[in-house]
Amino acid sequence: MIKQPAVYVEKVVFGSDGLRFRRILFMLSISIVLSFGTPPALAVRSPEYYEERVEASFIKAVAVVEEVRVLEASARSTRKEVLFRLERSLGKDVPARFSGICFYVDREGQEPGAGGTVYYYPEKGVRALVTVNLDGGIITSYTPLSEELDRELRQNGLRNIAFPMGRAVVRKATDRSRP
Repeated sequence: MIKQPAVYVEKVVFGSDGLRFRRILFMLSISIVLSFGTPPALAVRSPEYYEERVEASFIKAVAVVEEVRVLEASARSTRKEVLFRLERSLGKDVPARFSGICFYVDREGQEPGAGGTVYYYPEKGVRALVTVNLDGGIITSYTPLSEELDRELRQNGLRNIAFPMGRAVVRKATDRSRP
């Protein structure tokens, strides 16, 4: 092996005037700043993700909120259990009373984290279209009933209802060809 003088190695690696080294250092610095200084891109999931969660839910119903209980409060959110009384089942084997868990951002200083969490705010006495993955499980959609939504549910069930972002909407006539 032929030994190279240190001056030769320095010129090849760093460039004769150190410009190559400064460029590499600059690019490395930019990469580090960008990797730590940007928020994650996972803040919201696709509407299809939420539709799939609703479709897979065992409980689909029009129900009245009977009680809302705080289970836990953290710096990011408050986890609450919501107790429902069934008014009209839109699925199979829905119990007369059931519960679901959801997250609120309802206290000063709470900052929701990045991720696909949808926050619901049920209040006692409100009639709503609600879906829950299973009794006592996670609420996958919650929408207070409007006259339009109630009428559509009575006439067609869930056939013309979409659930983008965990909220029920009546599909427009032009969108109803979708399953």
